[in-house]
Amino acid sequence: MNALEISDINLSKCKSMEDLVGKSGLMQRLFGNIIQQFLEAEMEEHLGREKYEKIDGSDKNYIISIIIAFIYFSIKQVERMLLTMNRVKTEQIIEN
Repeated sequence: MNALEISDINLSKCKSMEDLVGKSGLMQRLFGNIIQQFLEAEMEEHLGREKYEKIDGSDKNYIISIIIAFIYFSIKQVERMLLTMNRVKTEQIIEN
């Protein structure tokens, strides 16, 4: 497993508690990044190789591992899209 990378933390941009702990706040982004790294490390452990690392073509599980990785990252994209749609709907309800 690679070392955990923590993104730059710029506290000067936090002017309110919402900026720090809100839905799109600093803590949310920080923890989201850490959780994403944990999930990627878990996938690497499951596949037995790092992301984008090509393995010997004679391995019969190569295609299956590619499909699993594709499904995994597709699910993450759909999850992000649904969270964004939910946030937009919530904001519309609040405005009305």
